[in-house]
Amino acid sequence: MKALRDRILKDGKCFPDGILKVDKFINHQMDPNLMKQICVEFIRRYASTEINKIITIEASGIAPAIMMGFLLDLPVVFAKKKKPSTMGDMLSTSVFLVYQTKGISRCNIERILRRRRQSAIC
Repeated sequence: MKALRDRILKDGKCFPDGILKVDKFINHQMDPNLMKQICVEFIRRYASTEINKIITIEASGIAPAIMMGFLLDLPVVFAKKKKPSTMGDMLSTSVFLVYQTKGISRCNIERILRRRRQSAIC
């Protein structure tokens, strides 16, 4: 997406080990217009996919998830690191990353959640 690429080139900072700092427009300070453009592109790319919720981790993914939920009129779910003291029954799972020599292999979280959901009250 050209708008994101241009913004990264303008305001992003590269650090050793491939770390890209984008806190001027995505993390600590957000550009809502850019966020909307990014989400509209996601919506276009996944137009043929049936989506009923937006899920994100409790981190920098919250802002784009909120924008996606708003644009698609869908609920947004935050995957929390720890169980909140105010929450009773809650679905939990673990995600393991397996590092390989040629990239990262991730487990299928949807499959894990589906198995756990069979015995959970949602």
